[in-house]
Amino acid sequence: MIKWTPIIQYREFYDFPRVFIIEYGGRFLLFDGPFDEEIDEYSPFFTVFEMSSDKLQPFLGQDMLLLWESLPSLATKRIGKIPVSDVKFDPTRRQAIESSVLDRLLSV
Repeated sequence: MIKWTPIIQYREFYDFPRVFIIEYGGRFLLFDGPFDEEIDEYSPFFTVFEMSSDKLQPFLGQDMLLLWESLPSLATKRIGKIPVSDVKFDPTRRQAIESSVLDRLLSV
């Protein structure tokens, strides 16, 4: 049975969210897959960061994309990179991701 983890908030939707926040196991995680000007394409990887809830709170509900660009610099920890193709989204591609990828990512 597939277990889903809700997306708390996302930005930069192009086929699926390119920047989004989830909460998993009591940890807030930022998935960042920005547009790469050099290759004129979105990154084929998400860089995953752990965020503290106090630094994250001011950004939740904000529509100002520029504020979101600074989120990686506020992370408490860089967890690593994961191929975008490994992240499975729900049918709407806006509400949740399959949790199995989180188990693999966080066990490393």
